Amino acid sequence: MENKSTDPTSIRNRYSIWAIAALIVTALLFDGVLGHWKQSEGVITHDARSYYGYLPAYFIFKDLKTEKSDYQYDEGKYWLWTVTTEKGKEVFKMNCGVALMESPFFLMAHQLAKKLGYPPTGFSLPYRVFILVGALFWFTLGLFLLRDLLLRLGFADMSTALTLLIIGAGTNLLFYATADALMSHVHSFFLVAAAVTLLLRFQQSPGLKTGLLFGLVFGLITLLRLSNAVFIVFVVLLVWPRKGNPRLANPLMLAAFMLLGIGVAWLPQLAYWKAVAGEYLVYSYGEEGFFFSDPMLKEGLIGFRRGWLVYTPLMILALIGLFVNDSRITALKPAIVALLIIHFYVVVSWWCWWYGGSYGQRAMIDIYPILAFPVALCVDRILHLRRSVVMGLGLLIVFLIGLNLFQMLQYVHGGLHHDAMTARGYLRQFGQLQKQAGIDSVLVYPDYDAALHGDR
Repeated sequence: MENKSTDPTSIRNRYSIWAIAALIVTALLFDGVLGHWKQSEGVITHDARSYYGYLPAYFIFKDLKTEKSDYQYDEGKYWLWTVTTEKGKEVFKMNCGVALMESPFFLMAHQLAKKLGYPPTGFSLPYRVFILVGALFWFTLGLFLLRDLLLRLGFADMSTALTLLIIGAGTNLLFYATADALMSHVHSFFLVAAAVTLLLRFQQSPGLKTGLLFGLVFGLITLLRLSNAVFIVFVVLLVWPRKGNPRLANPLMLAAFMLLGIGVAWLPQLAYWKAVAGEYLVYSYGEEGFFFSDPMLKEGLIGFRRGWLVYTPLMILALIGLFVNDSRITALKPAIVALLIIHFYVVVSWWCWWYGGSYGQRAMIDIYPILAFPVALCVDRILHLRRSVVMGLGLLIVFLIGLNLFQMLQYVHGGLHHDAMTARGYLRQFGQLQKQAGIDSVLVYPDYDAALHGDR
């Protein structure tokens, strides 16, 4: 019989529910403070237009090939943001995964816009509001799935609640559930949490329904960002037969489900490329690519331009947790370690390893549901230390969560430069919401063209 203290449905597990409620309120408050949904370019901006463009192009303009107009509304600004292939075809640079996940909210906004008299163009107020609603929806579902995973792995409700607060408010995940809601990361967060849930369920009881759902979710993960295919490392190491793992899924059966899921999830993308570019496979990134022989490991980890642990220092708990021996994640640990290493290596091998204008090392968000396990382990050990130590470390964690929330605002208001931060610049701007006079003299602006050709 399952222990009630780790049963997700037990009324005793109230702290983790309150933690999720607090995170939802925090997200709503942050959206309210930003007020970006009031601005014509506050939500659907920059790369987000390429993720989102499929929806207005298909449902409103009836023009997936973007041939009816150039869609330019200002100098250098376009409603639909496309790139030109080598054969002269206009395609959206990003895959359609985000558009698929946001489509229910887009369609609700479209109906509301027509009823309330807003321009039904895909870019007016109702669309911007419902995009944020969609991001909050996936953020919330991801948190509930993560809560369920942690409790079922045997973590106490308090440890689970604190882990949820650390992941949800102490990292850049919250930024990409609010300020940059149309990027892929909050959607990946939900899908990876769902995939791990289904994978563990399939291990315990292999079945057709669970396998098909897992395959589809895995396919969607790769459709959001092809580099997310490294998640397969976690899958393989978790289910591969080995000593000490008594509950194994059938690897061949699981592989079949994964291939089927990839095929189903990618059908819309392949059909789009074929209809628009005349080919089933299109590389829409032009000269952009990876430099696997020159990964920016140090800069990507602790550099001030976009160092993962600089802007998300609480993830140090995940690294510490990996060194803690505990039966609750013993079977998961090899898969977690391998995924972390390979995913980080791929992330910092990308030509633009700082990922343009972004808050923190945003590409790492996609594996936060998995890194939450060692975080929970570390939190659990902290809670069993002496009271004075718990109080001290607790205050430090609260401070770092507060720092993250402040730095999110700081980034939005220009206090943290979007791609040119240095150690001196960071220290000079510390605690300052607005950009300080003379700060440009200590910033180092990246040369995008040089980086594109390997000089990063």
